Amino acid sequence: MVHELHTPLSEHFINRLRASTTDAAAFRRLIKHLTLLLADQAFGRGDMHSTLLQTWQGEQPYELLNEEQLVFVTIMRAGLPRLEAVMDLFADAQAGFLAMKRDETTHEAALYYSRAPECKGKHVIIVKTWS
Repeated sequence: MVHELHTPLSEHFINRLRASTTDAAAFRRLIKHLTLLLADQAFGRGDMHSTLLQTWQGEQPYELLNEEQLVFVTIMRAGLPRLEAVMDLFADAQAGFLAMKRDETTHEAALYYSRAPECKGKHVIIVKTWS
């Protein structure tokens, strides 16, 4: 499943990324903002589960994402700022990395490094940059 952002706020951030006057710090900040918007769009209500939490009113059921079931995998290097943003959001999730390069003869992507945790039974989210 692919999720794309088509909102005025996401368009604003994307267009600011395009500006030649955007410095490296602003670029990373904009990527993080866009990643937060995309994460909100990508997770549906079906991903929530009921959890009992201790509150000032006693133990109450609340809906939460099951972070332990999430694995975020990025294609190095371009996806690293996005991976950082989702790992800030989901501290109990796991992360993985793929490194790819283009074969100059065939122009096909070739995987040359893979480091991912066990993914069986988990939700794997590929975090990449824009094409």
